[in-house]
Amino acid sequence: MTLQSLKPPLLIRTLPTGLGILTASLGLATGASGSKAMEKSFPVSAGGSLTLICESGDIIVEGSSREDIRLVILSSQDLEKNFSFAFKRDGNALRILSARKSGEYKAGRYNLGMQFKLSVPDKLNLELETSSGHIAVSALECPSDSLPLKAKATGGEIRLEQVRARAVLKAVGGDIRVKGLTGPISAETSGGEMQVELAESPRVECSLLTGGGNISFSLPSASDADFTVETSGGAVTSGPPLELTAEPGSPVFTGRLGEGGVKIGLKAAGGKIRIKPYQ
Repeated sequence: MTLQSLKPPLLIRTLPTGLGILTASLGLATGASGSKAMEKSFPVSAGGSLTLICESGDIIVEGSSREDIRLVILSSQDLEKNFSFAFKRDGNALRILSARKSGEYKAGRYNLGMQFKLSVPDKLNLELETSSGHIAVSALECPSDSLPLKAKATGGEIRLEQVRARAVLKAVGGDIRVKGLTGPISAETSGGEMQVELAESPRVECSLLTGGGNISFSLPSASDADFTVETSGGAVTSGPPLELTAEPGSPVFTGRLGEGGVKIGLKAAGGKIRIKPYQ
């Protein structure tokens, strides 16, 4: 099902029994201008997965001791009038799609005061995408090593805090800020800053790329890694014990931390790059 194929009605949707029956009776808070809030819960427990794809809105996910997923949707506009929603549960996996019903839409330009707030089990696989908004994830562990935490935001920033996962992040026109990540990271932004802190020494290759901002990268000083660092428009600095060197006139710096081994690539097309120990 694509975003364009979502259709009303909003009040009740029943999915085929082959996918697991899910009857969505939506709790709508109604004001004078219509329904601007929705609250739901889904029987998805620790070890399961959540996919959320929306045309408009911020996505905020927080790990908790819950044994299900609790979703609250808030908007400055009437939800039933302006948006379509689809909820599909297949075993211990939940997929949520949201789209505007009508009107001109351009990715990255219309947030419409929309927020998707989710309280989830603290061990859950995630795939999140918004075409106009921010993404924030905190206090969460992705239990499957083979499934990365994927997040893509157009027109907004991505924030991770105290997350254990293999993170794959892409921001179109926004910053990427990661604090206390346990696990490797592959991140790209076309026009924003990057601040990434790894709480543990990475065991798998990491890469950061920004097309128009600075990069600040931190990892434990006792890590073993080989660095390749490149910038075409700014300075490169590193704190001890890492020393970076480059051939005269070359924008590419290399250096080894500890015994080396794990490859870490940092590239900024037009900004500074700073590498420092994780505090």
